[in-house]
Amino acid sequence: MKRISLATLFVLILGFLLSACKPDVSLKNTLWRLVSLGGQPALADVEVTLNLEDGQLGGSDGCNSYGGSYTSKGSKFTVGADIVSTMMYCTDTINYQSVAYYTALSQVASFKLEDQTLALVDANGKVLMEFSRSE
Repeated sequence: MKRISLATLFVLILGFLLSACKPDVSLKNTLWRLVSLGGQPALADVEVTLNLEDGQLGGSDGCNSYGGSYTSKGSKFTVGADIVSTMMYCTDTINYQSVAYYTALSQVASFKLEDQTLALVDANGKVLMEFSRSE
């Protein structure tokens, strides 16, 4: 019978412990508030929200409500091409941010989740926008 070395046993146990401590990266049923967009702070006093539930996303772009689909597997995150929104009149400043927000959403390829911060990232690893967890 072959014996397992102490080092091999240590590596196996360490691997098991680390895999058991893997954080839940599910975004399902979470609510977020925009903090930054394109490396710039989000507009003050304008609440942009992102709600994620069972493959559907939605929220407010600061003026209009929006919704659509998304897929997420591991750290991969893709927004569907079916995003729709209401068409209320918004100030130019809010409208510029809304357009940039929707453009950034269409470019998302993955996400990073750290503490209470969600970063949506493009295919090149560039952070497009950051959100803080909302209750």
